[in-house]
Amino acid sequence: MFPPYETWTLGPLSLQTELIFLLLAALIGIFTFSLYLKYIGAEKEKDMSDNITWAVLAAIGVFKFWPVITSPALLTDPMNLIYFTGGAGALPAAVIVFAGVMTFFFFRRSWPVVMWESLLVSVMTAAVVYFAAIVFYGTVSPLSVGYNVNDEVVHPVNLYAAYLLALTLAGLPVFFQRRTRWYAPLVYLIAAAGAIAFLLQPFYVSS
Repeated sequence: MFPPYETWTLGPLSLQTELIFLLLAALIGIFTFSLYLKYIGAEKEKDMSDNITWAVLAAIGVFKFWPVITSPALLTDPMNLIYFTGGAGALPAAVIVFAGVMTFFFFRRSWPVVMWESLLVSVMTAAVVYFAAIVFYGTVSPLSVGYNVNDEVVHPVNLYAAYLLALTLAGLPVFFQRRTRWYAPLVYLIAAAGAIAFLLQPFYVSS
């Protein structure tokens, strides 16, 4: 696992680990989205699989250039476009842009509602990869297992998230072997995502 702001240098190019694993997670998410659509036999599967790439590219662009978007003064030196990446608020902003683009396509191209089910499955899969790789330090833990920060053990929030998301995905084929109600898996995924966010909230460090 890697700290989010650790930098890897590849020749003249410097990339933050957070961006690298975000790109990896995005690729896995796109693949999962297409695979799941085929698995459930969704209509317009090819159209949806083709267009999710645009949403992902838009989200990655927002994440990469977030420092410039929030601080336009950085543009005085064009090299800042290369050096600066992410930062506070970058990931939520990227997620909002991604969801916005997918919502636009959903209505514009009249996609079936199962798109949202497939999207949640792919996003959760991508999130498992991301959280398994990028460290998120939580509040001080009474347990002996966790991240050591300044001689204190803190909750490994990213591992909690990765585990709970993986557990949610594992439960999908178990609980919904027969798709008697088309909306049931979607409700399950939304409820699980909300429950995970609620359960992890006490462990986050207040900014």
